[in-house]
Amino acid sequence: MADFLAGRARNDCEKVTRNLYPEVDQVLNWLSQFGEARMTGTGSAVFAKYESEAPAREVFANCPSGLKGFIAKGINSH
Repeated sequence: MADFLAGRARNDCEKVTRNLYPEVDQVLNWLSQFGEARMTGTGSAVFAKYESEAPAREVFANCPSGLKGFIAKGINSH
């Protein structure tokens, strides 16, 4: 997680998933307008990290129709 937070992590599946599933590519492109868009695992979900809830709510409010999503608060430990 520390590497991810420092911007040193990458998803090895992202390029393949984006090529095979244009829908994932489109959502990542849309979300990247508002911050660093990332993909979980093989692409079942995409997300972006924000410093506070307000920008997350603004992006979520402008989510294209047909997309489902939610806002989650991260934790630093478990």
